[in-house]
Amino acid sequence: MTGMPKLLVAQVLGPYCGTAEDGQYLYDAVQEFIKKGEHIELDFEGVELASSSFFGALIGRLTEEHGPNAFQSLVDYRSLEPRLEFVLTHTLTAIHA
Repeated sequence: MTGMPKLLVAQVLGPYCGTAEDGQYLYDAVQEFIKKGEHIELDFEGVELASSSFFGALIGRLTEEHGPNAFQSLVDYRSLEPRLEFVLTHTLTAIHA
């Protein structure tokens, strides 16, 4: 999607996104774009660790504020390594259970 704002997660948080506080920090950054009615792309290139606590805080807040499919409908992501995508998928499943 052309013109979609992009956040480079590793530049914002570094290569280790392991805490709920990290997820909250990224949520705050994402929320600024959503308030403007923009979709956002999160680029995970360079991120070596992303925990379920991190994704839970990010996705949980998006779900609370914008509905159950907020992450899928408002946020695109790329460059997420398979093991980190597994954690993301597991977190999404747990939130929607």
